Amino acid sequence: MPARRESRAGRSGRRAAGLLSLALAALVALLPISPGQADERRADSASQEKRPRIALVLAGGGAKGIAHVGVIKELERAGVRIDIVVGTSMGAIVGGLYAMGHDGDELEKLVQQVDWGNLFVDETPRQDLTIRRKSDDVGFLADARLRIKDGKPNLPQGAIKGQKLALVMRELTRPAVAVHDFDALPRRYRAVAADVMTGDEVVLGSGDLAAAMRASMSVPAVFPPVTIEGRVLVDGGVVNNVPISVARSLGADIIIVSGFTETLKRPEELTSALSILNQTIDVMMVQATRAQLATLRPQDILILTDTGDITAADFDRVSETVPLGERSARGVRERLVQVAQAAGAGDATAGPLAPVEHRGVVADIRFEGSPGVADAVLLARMETRPGQSLDTRQLDRDMSAIYGLGLFETVGYRIDGSGDRSTVVIDARPHPSGKDYLRFGARFTNDFNGEATYDFSVAYTRSAINSLNAEWRSQAIIGQTMAVYSEFYQPLDPAGRFHLTPAVFAGERPISLDYGTPAERRDRLGEIRGELRLGVNVSDDLMVYTAFGGGTAALRSRSAAAIPTDHYTTARVSLGVVYDTFDNLNFPRSGVFAVGRYDWSDGAFGASHDFQASRLSVNVARSWGRNTLVLGAMADLSWDGERPVGDYAELGGPFRLSGLPAKALSGRQALLARAVYYNEIGGFGPAAFRVPLYAGASVEYGGVFSRMSDIDLGRMRWGGSVFIGMDTFIGPLLVGVGITEGGEKAAFVAIGSLF
Repeated sequence: MPARRESRAGRSGRRAAGLLSLALAALVALLPISPGQADERRADSASQEKRPRIALVLAGGGAKGIAHVGVIKELERAGVRIDIVVGTSMGAIVGGLYAMGHDGDELEKLVQQVDWGNLFVDETPRQDLTIRRKSDDVGFLADARLRIKDGKPNLPQGAIKGQKLALVMRELTRPAVAVHDFDALPRRYRAVAADVMTGDEVVLGSGDLAAAMRASMSVPAVFPPVTIEGRVLVDGGVVNNVPISVARSLGADIIIVSGFTETLKRPEELTSALSILNQTIDVMMVQATRAQLATLRPQDILILTDTGDITAADFDRVSETVPLGERSARGVRERLVQVAQAAGAGDATAGPLAPVEHRGVVADIRFEGSPGVADAVLLARMETRPGQSLDTRQLDRDMSAIYGLGLFETVGYRIDGSGDRSTVVIDARPHPSGKDYLRFGARFTNDFNGEATYDFSVAYTRSAINSLNAEWRSQAIIGQTMAVYSEFYQPLDPAGRFHLTPAVFAGERPISLDYGTPAERRDRLGEIRGELRLGVNVSDDLMVYTAFGGGTAALRSRSAAAIPTDHYTTARVSLGVVYDTFDNLNFPRSGVFAVGRYDWSDGAFGASHDFQASRLSVNVARSWGRNTLVLGAMADLSWDGERPVGDYAELGGPFRLSGLPAKALSGRQALLARAVYYNEIGGFGPAAFRVPLYAGASVEYGGVFSRMSDIDLGRMRWGGSVFIGMDTFIGPLLVGVGITEGGEKAAFVAIGSLF
């Protein structure tokens, strides 16, 4: 039978269908596909159209969000195949990692490897700071800074700046550095944030994956907002903590929600205005969540995890949280298996993205964010250079080095360009609350025998005064010491290797010329002096300098002690060195802190006293487990003349012959050796803000002498102490008991620098 001829309409329909198929094929070919997974994701498009698309929605909840990992593990055991992942806050972080192709077991390993407690500590590791920034710790000023802008103090936008969080997010998402369309991930992904300027929900489906995850977790008042494409973004939980609507908009046929039971406080728990405010915020979030949950359909599945006493801040309880999510998901396992069977068991994704260490060549490096200093200053902190192979791990280290300058709230980067040549764009965000700042401090000792010392201080620093990052710092001390100090630190090159620092000091302080004199009856020395210092920062650990200084001093006697003179002038040439690798100056666990100085005073310079003197102090810290041992030695010696009373060395107080009152001994020569041991026995507060508590003991051996010829190691005295210590927001705090050879004892409380 002859073939039946098609009608014109039939032929037209076939041509139209063919053109439509060709257009769809071209559109699919143009979509951005992640390398190594495109073939498997797109190979069976017809099959994908037939099966229902399943979305996983992960709610925000801080540390409780770790339970999502347990839920994911149970979904995989049931054979559920997830196509779309949508998350808010901690749900966005877990969801982003899951969307990258990690399975549940891999996710569990990742969240256990993250040092969550350290994640909420913004400070750059001290070993990575410049030698200039390390000097901020010397003295007794607390770490906290009150920012100044337009002459007014400003509080920070968040209690935590989030630099560590951003770097960890980048480390976790390193394999996705080349992916800018979140539909090209092994699982389609969306993160939900809120525009703090408009209150709008912002759904992030493209751009930098690490930045999107970070923005979704910018808890107001805890982390500062994240700016993406001009929008100022905070935690998505503010507008949509369980973003079911977002999953629905992406075409999900079945939605699985992982959330948490409501935790509103009972009436008897609302005991303060703050608790009522928090409850009000929680109520608004709960109402929005209930509205989202009300949209669930019969085919959708809701998994609610009760984390018990694990709160949003308990990041140190990861190992306890994951099983809770598994247990909750097992409660609906039968339904999960039904969904898996309906959708087709197994996981069609291509697995996790391959690690990316290098990506072509760095064609250029650009800086954004109005850093306030020359680009060359920031570039000098980087190892990455144009023309080099792009190494993202090195870039992360570069960001930490720039952040260590102390000029920025956050420092991040993005990679622009395609192919083998990329542009690295550094986003160095200045502190929105101001680049200048105030610091406060206190120094206090009391031996409960009527002997107490106390000083309070405030320092004002103006940063980035010029393009080479000059600083002007002024400090006032009020208490037993009354003084003002000011210095201008001027780097002479972009790398800050050479610097010039003029400084002036004027003040009056107590001085002990006769052992046993109570603090209130000690002589007082008044000084006015100036110094010009030329320094070389050999590295971030080592500085050498030379200085010329001079001034006048006068002794006001309150005792019957014999004194060589009551007025004198000073003028000297000095050479100095500072070597600092301590990880923490208050309670170090590793590193070396060494300070040395040589002074030459001569009448030819206008000085009243001819002498040469040297000071050397070395402390070495080593740790094992929770135990730390700090070995230290100090020698303060003069020869070829007699230096004036204002230059005398002093001993007494905690770790400096602990059974004696602070600064009880003074002399032209002093020697001290000590060993300080402490063990971290516990701490206070949740992991994010934990303050460690130490218990320890010290052994000391030292003495003071009038002349070099008087030095006799056999005449020095033994001392020691036992103590409890902690690193508080106002500085290190010690409570202990000291004893010194000869039977002298002192219970003491001390706030201020220990080493």
